[in-house]
Amino acid sequence: MKKFVFRLLAYFVCAFIMMIGFSFMTSLPEGLESLYSSWLTSNYLGLLIISFPLSYIINDLIGLLKGFFSKNEKGLSFSFFSFKSRLYYVFSHHKKKIKKLGVNNMIIREIKPEDNQSIEAIMTNCFKEFDMPTVGSSLEDDDVKHMYEGFQSDRAIYFVVEENGKVLGGGGIKQLKGSAQDTCELQKMYFHPDARGKGFGKKLFDACMKAAKDFDYKFCYLESAPQLKLALKLYEKNGFKYLEKPIGNTGHTICGVYMIKNIL
Repeated sequence: MKKFVFRLLAYFVCAFIMMIGFSFMTSLPEGLESLYSSWLTSNYLGLLIISFPLSYIINDLIGLLKGFFSKNEKGLSFSFFSFKSRLYYVFSHHKKKIKKLGVNNMIIREIKPEDNQSIEAIMTNCFKEFDMPTVGSSLEDDDVKHMYEGFQSDRAIYFVVEENGKVLGGGGIKQLKGSAQDTCELQKMYFHPDARGKGFGKKLFDACMKAAKDFDYKFCYLESAPQLKLALKLYEKNGFKYLEKPIGNTGHTICGVYMIKNIL
């Protein structure tokens, strides 16, 4: 019972220290964003998961120190073996978890002409993955094959998410067709499966909303599909409200979900 309580305490100490570090990193100035993006993870759940094996390592390390100072060779030998085994376990068995939580470097940047093919492939695969019809969808838009060229107009921008040199998603804003000049549309926000669960969606969403404000839009409109549940939760959480019917003239007839946000 005593060992269990101690390990539980060590776990919460690890989680608390890492959360303080996380809060500090997220409050860094915008210029240090790349430092934040390379940090351990982008969500508290990730910190809690990683803290669990680390708490065991701390427990073993204390046992190692006790054995050393007490000159207990048997205890020292056992503690060293336990400590070494624990380190191996963490860095081998938890390697996939850590990678999934976003250890690798991630950047958000404006699209380049050479990104067109990657973004088109990501969009196409998302439609297949979620079994969404393509007829009457954004996949039929002219700019899908030429995304860079399609977002070179005034008050338009498209961002891509890149991790270790690989494009894993994108999203942008543009003037909503057939609507007032104060309304933009959040367009073509899709991700590769490897990018999900790392907080990339929120970072990309924030970049788009900041750009919309900089372009002096008052409202941001979007169309989505019921299958994209995680995306809808992100929109809801960040102030988008559901509409009963579409606005503007996007030409997309299969979406089924219409939302708008006041971005002032």
